[in-house]
Amino acid sequence: MEIVNYMKIAWLCPYDMTKEVRGGAERHIINLKDEIVKNTDVELHIVYCTNKKNMTVQKEADNITLHPIDSSSLPMTIKGILIDDFKIMKTVKKIDPDIIHAQMIGAPYGLAASLLSKKYPTIVTVHTMTFQMKNKKRSLKGIIHDVIWEALEKWETKRIHAFIAVANNLEIELKRMKADNITVIQNGVEKKWFDMDTTPVPGRIICVGRFQKIKGQDHLLRAIHQVKSQGIEIELHLIGGIFDHKYYNSLKVMIDELNISKNVEFLVDINDDELEKEYGESSIFVLPSREESHPIALLEAMASGKPVIATGVGGVPQMLTTGREGYIIEYGDSDILAKHLQTLLNDDTLRKSMGENGRDTVSKNRWNEISDKTYQLYLNTLNNFKNTR
Repeated sequence: MEIVNYMKIAWLCPYDMTKEVRGGAERHIINLKDEIVKNTDVELHIVYCTNKKNMTVQKEADNITLHPIDSSSLPMTIKGILIDDFKIMKTVKKIDPDIIHAQMIGAPYGLAASLLSKKYPTIVTVHTMTFQMKNKKRSLKGIIHDVIWEALEKWETKRIHAFIAVANNLEIELKRMKADNITVIQNGVEKKWFDMDTTPVPGRIICVGRFQKIKGQDHLLRAIHQVKSQGIEIELHLIGGIFDHKYYNSLKVMIDELNISKNVEFLVDINDDELEKEYGESSIFVLPSREESHPIALLEAMASGKPVIATGVGGVPQMLTTGREGYIIEYGDSDILAKHLQTLLNDDTLRKSMGENGRDTVSKNRWNEISDKTYQLYLNTLNNFKNTR
């Protein structure tokens, strides 16, 4: 691999090491950070917005410096475009990096990188985009937000020097917006998931994802009801943070209506140790979402040796094959979901073989390999920028 003598990198991204519960993008950021700084020529500066007051610049490690930005309490659509992005830009100019890597498209992080792209080589990692929310019923406020955000995405694609898409569907959307220099680098999975000791509880199903309509937990509940009606022992653990309180409460009502309250347990905002325990004790993992990119929860389940059932959305079809690591289903098809659950619950050998196949499939998604690809993109983008000056 080509090396440089020294590389000062500014990451623009959400970041909070004190959080015990993190979403997929946050897990991506932390795991990639831990690997990328193993390159001895890298000096990493993380610029992030926070609502915590009186935060100061601090060293997280010898080659990692944290730069908190005091974010206002205004709505994201306002503060991200009119306030926070300019605060980020001011901090980045003080750092004067060799390269900027924003971990989110849109405002404030992708927007700040775009506004600085004439002076610095810039990369944006795309985890999700507005098009993935298009079919959702939205309020007028939500519609206005999405229109503005999609316009931002289009504007940024004309200015950023290189993009990382974590899934093929995001690459397709970036190409539709005429973005140049797109590299697909999928999410990684931590070594601990491969090394996990598992003791599956018979009939235990887990679903990991925030409580929001787009995650499809309601369809899973209907499937659980069908399986229970066949006299099959089944237990569902729904794991995640409450993103939409109205939807979360509707799930509780549905559970009562379906008479499955003894079969379903909510685990809200559990920490990483508790999450590992849940994976270890599960027999089957289900991802019933309407939209995904390259879901880290699915990677973790496969690395843990669990058979999986997932909707064929986003990057999921590139992650597993029906009949090998589990099953791909259509979003909202509770009947087929129930059928596959019954098949797996009744066949210990099939569950074990699919789990082993899944672990083998995601063995290439190690964070050290993701880091190597990202580091090489830094070098290429930096050299291309210098050659065009």
